[in-house]
Amino acid sequence: MEPTFNALMITVSNMERSVEFYGDRLGLEPVEIGPGWAGFKLTGDFNLGMHITEDDLPMPKGIGYSMGLFYYSADLEAEVRRWKQRGVQFTQERMEGDNVWVGAFQDPDGYMFQIFEIKKK
Repeated sequence: MEPTFNALMITVSNMERSVEFYGDRLGLEPVEIGPGWAGFKLTGDFNLGMHITEDDLPMPKGIGYSMGLFYYSADLEAEVRRWKQRGVQFTQERMEGDNVWVGAFQDPDGYMFQIFEIKKK
């Protein structure tokens, strides 16, 4: 059997708040939720896992630039609308790149998310 990656693990400062954000706001399917940890399905067999910071410590300053999740969509505006209706607050709703349109937001601990739509030629 060929080994494969199946999860990305992050630390969070408040598990309840993060579970609400990833489950209710982003609409990710929970895999398992336990005391001090949680897992959500990202795509296929690839999951996002979370552990609470040790002793409920605050997240390090600038944590959002240590890891980012990137999401491709054929319709950026529809995704922005859908996630805004669920309470996600965007830092950038539509920014133009060389060959893409980009939307951006952060989770409660400051981890960065970007949605990309490839420009149609």
